Amino acid sequence: MPIRNNSKLFIITALMGFVIALPGLRADGAKTQKSAAHDREELMEMAGFATKTAAKMVEGKTPWDGKKAELAMRTLQAVGLAFGHKVPEGSITEDSEASPDIWKNMKDFQHQVSELESHSDKAAKAARKGLDAFKPEFTATVKYCKTCHKKYRIKKKS
Repeated sequence: MPIRNNSKLFIITALMGFVIALPGLRADGAKTQKSAAHDREELMEMAGFATKTAAKMVEGKTPWDGKKAELAMRTLQAVGLAFGHKVPEGSITEDSEASPDIWKNMKDFQHQVSELESHSDKAAKAARKGLDAFKPEFTATVKYCKTCHKKYRIKKKS
């Protein structure tokens, strides 16, 4: 199925561009703690959708589509580029899953975000070469997601 027919992926990618183009700004122009937390949540939703899309192909649950895999990794790359700008001091809200450890270990946190951006770029390039080239790069990329979530995410109970 061509990417253009996947409306959810198209909408998420378009929204991601908006989020990245206006880091930290809300409709009223205010940079608030709540807006930064909200932006982080939206970015993580985009990252989750992109990761699931690629994982299904890697696991053989959906047919391989190199263009879709590349777009998924470009989505993760964009999330990595934007996410580091969405953690101003004090931007934890009651419903945030961000751990206070982010601000205690900002250098390491920013390193994790940078590695996500770098490895997702490599995975996007590998997607052009086929599934066998993509798998190890995707695995390396997801490693940074898992590491960051383990260190810097507080899973809220539903």
